[in-house]
This record gives sequence, C-alpha cells and structure tokens, in this order.
Amino acid sequence: MMSSSPEAELAESLTNEVTCPICLELYCDPVRLECEHNFCRSCISKYWLRGGEEGSAPEGQSQAFTCPQCREIFPQLQLRTNRLLCNIVERVRKLRVDSWGTASASPPEGSGAAERGTPAGFCAKHGERLKVYCQDEQVAICVVCAVSRDHKDHSMAPIQEALQECKVRGLG
Repeated sequence: MMSSSPEAELAESLTNEVTCPICLELYCDPVRLECEHNFCRSCISKYWLRGGEEGSAPEGQSQAFTCPQCREIFPQLQLRTNRLLCNIVERVRKLRVDSWGTASASPPEGSGAAERGTPAGFCAKHGERLKVYCQDEQVAICVVCAVSRDHKDHSMAPIQEALQECKVRGLG
C-alpha cells in the first residue's frame, strides 16, 4: 500500500470529527445545541421541521426540541453558531483540496486508488483528470464519470468553478 502524505492523513483523521451526524457530510454552518452536540444548521432545522424525535413540551409550552444524539429536550430553539468548528471545517476542506487535488476527502471508497497509486487529481476508475464537481455527491469526478449512469441525473459544475465558489463562500 502506498503511504499518503501527512496532510492527507491529517485530513482523513479530522474528517470524522467535523462530520455532521445527520447528513454524514462535513459540517456546513455548524451550530451547537445546549447539550454541546453539533449539527449543520440546515440539518437540525430540517430534522425538527420533520418532527423528528419531538420531546414532550413542558407545561404551558407548545413545542419542545430534542437532540438527535443524546435525546436531551430543550423547551426553546437556541442554535448557536460554533465558530471554532467553522474554522476547523474550513481547514479540513483546504487540507483535502491540497492533499487530493479535489474537494473529496479521499479517493472514492473501494476504488483502490491509494493502493494503486493513482496520482492526485486523476480519476482512480478511468485515469482521466478530475474536471467536474458532482454537487449531489460533493466529489470531484472525470468527464467519463460525469456521463455515466452513476452521475447521470446529478447537478454538476466545472471543478474550477466549484473551487472558486468554495473560496468565495469562505470554505476553502
């Protein structure tokens, strides 16, 4: 097995720490609940809108909110932006781009790219340069993958355009 760079190893080890337990993606606008658990703002909002695990509201209140992880019940919605986690996520995204040449954490799962030594910035499956960003799967892909049935109906953008958008939004 080919050894990866220290940056790639760091990005991979930090990825689990900065992954939303609801969407299983890197946090996007992470917020902290009173119980200290973190979620993407949109994920926890959608979770509560869908009525996921609503707690019984205290006497005289119409709704309570429950943490999906610890089940602690909150009588009122208070989402606090976790600025420290925002900064860590930004750095992990940058490490991922720098170490793999894409916004992806690592080569596609099961592709064997690391074992085969596929160069960063190239598709492990087709050997083509990664030029397209699949917005649905949030991964860089080659043009062959882009027209394959795996990505046929997905939203896509040129990789440079996606990277620029990340920089503009302060994510990369």
